[in-house]
Amino acid sequence: MLKSVIEQKPIQIVKKQVDWQKIYKYIDHHHVTSLVYYAVLGTEKEEDNEQDQELYKKFKKALLLKKEYCQAEQTIVWQLEQNHIHALLLSGTKECELYYKEEMGSIDSLEFLIRTPDFDKIHELMESMDYERKEEKGMEGIVYTRTPGIQVHFLSEVPNSDRRIQKLLKKQLRARPYVQALSIEKKYLYDICMLLESYLMGTITIRKVLDFWLYRNRFQEKIDREEIQNVLKKSGMSAWERCLSMLGDLWFGEGCLVEDNESAFALEEYILNPGKVDKRLDRKVLPYGRKRLDFYDRDRDAEWRDKKLTWMFPPKEYMKEMFPILRKFPFPLIIFWAIRGIRIWGKVIKQKAIEIQNRLLHKLRKLKKTKE
Repeated sequence: MLKSVIEQKPIQIVKKQVDWQKIYKYIDHHHVTSLVYYAVLGTEKEEDNEQDQELYKKFKKALLLKKEYCQAEQTIVWQLEQNHIHALLLSGTKECELYYKEEMGSIDSLEFLIRTPDFDKIHELMESMDYERKEEKGMEGIVYTRTPGIQVHFLSEVPNSDRRIQKLLKKQLRARPYVQALSIEKKYLYDICMLLESYLMGTITIRKVLDFWLYRNRFQEKIDREEIQNVLKKSGMSAWERCLSMLGDLWFGEGCLVEDNESAFALEEYILNPGKVDKRLDRKVLPYGRKRLDFYDRDRDAEWRDKKLTWMFPPKEYMKEMFPILRKFPFPLIIFWAIRGIRIWGKVIKQKAIEIQNRLLHKLRKLKKTKE
């Protein structure tokens, strides 16, 4: 069905009875509502049912959210430029241009790569635009959210990328204008790294594989394959890239032409049945043999505590960027930790006080109305 929509071909009419309610629940998880909506438009059914109406509501909501994302992206990029904060736009609204109708695309979040010393500036900036910080266990970087469902993710490092990929990306952070878009090759490498992170987190979906496959096909003639293969080989991710490409061809292309397609079928099984770990697949595609085991065996609560502790008491190198005097006199580090903590908690307390005040005023207005 999705393949027919992407290739702009007529939808095959399914003669046997289809459990549409089950399908609609499934597409929510894989973020393919807009694609299935176009597919359903091309099928013949006797009459619209409640599920069709629900699908239309979700499709309309996704369109409105996309408009909000476009405005949010423009505003954040402008603010970063005005505040002289270097950033790389890793993922944004341009993803939707991969589809012949942009309405078919889906945006989960805006993603930026920034320098670690700029996180405090980012926090102040996002708060000024009414974004709230969202605590996410197991997720790298910092996530901010705002109604009606906007999510912005700031990273200082790309997960699962080695020294070579990090160097390629961070080199561009020093360029101007302050906010840069990724080159074709860097975007391709970034997508491979983030798909691997999704695989390890158990959040990889049909939509993510589709976006990768469309990007690869759109720019395959422009991508410097020699450079890409060299970086992937040294990073140990060649097998992972090959597996993703084969699965994309299997689902949306002409099928797997490579003989060794066992890993593609295993990845398909994993995506369609979340939580079912295949250790044989791990051994084939993961760049480091111990990665999956470490990911599941480690104490996530302990790591979460350490992450919060690091946020409250940043490393000395980070504090030197915030307070240059520490370069000459490193002894008052504890004092500057306290100063930083007072600043942050002062803002938090002030924000909470405003929220409580607004709630009380809202309740008082309600009481007055009821008395009248």
